[in-house]
Amino acid sequence: MKDQKQSKDEMIQYILEQGKTENQAFFEKEAQKLADDFSEKMKQLESEQATRFQKQQKRMKESFDKKMQRIDLDENQAIMLAKQAYVEKIIADISSHLFALTTAQLQEMVCHIFMTNDLVGEVEVVVGEKSAAAITQAWLTEQTTTDTIYKLATEVLKNDGGFVLRQKGIEYNYLFSSILNQISEEKEYEIVSNLFENEVS
Repeated sequence: MKDQKQSKDEMIQYILEQGKTENQAFFEKEAQKLADDFSEKMKQLESEQATRFQKQQKRMKESFDKKMQRIDLDENQAIMLAKQAYVEKIIADISSHLFALTTAQLQEMVCHIFMTNDLVGEVEVVVGEKSAAAITQAWLTEQTTTDTIYKLATEVLKNDGGFVLRQKGIEYNYLFSSILNQISEEKEYEIVSNLFENEVS
């Protein structure tokens, strides 16, 4: 028979062994929880990092796109200004040419316009001040045909060249200022059209 002391020692040993097993299970469980928490935290951090990276990439792309748009806008603006300056030079050159026409050259141009219009009957001719020396009543009388009679108006248009034909309340404008404005508008429309075509492409 075991004595009392041996039985007691065995009981203590059993209790210690049991406690050790329970403690080991507890610590293993806690260690697994810590590992799971760590893994979850790492996943969360990775997800947050990926989200931040995506946001940063988006901001960088937006910033880049804005800068590129600004560059394109500045380039288009520079091109448009250069073309407008070129148009202004063309208009200035044409204006100088028109106002420098000799009497014979101006009369030849007016005669061509008279021949290509379809006006029949009496036509009033209102002359620009700077073309008055070339377009006189005497010269207009020479242009009279069996169908058309040109009559010089008493009115003179100040600071302009060319002329206006009037018949039955309708005016046909051949003033230099009108011709130059038309050319300028057509060229500016062409510039704007090309600019929008470039933006689309």
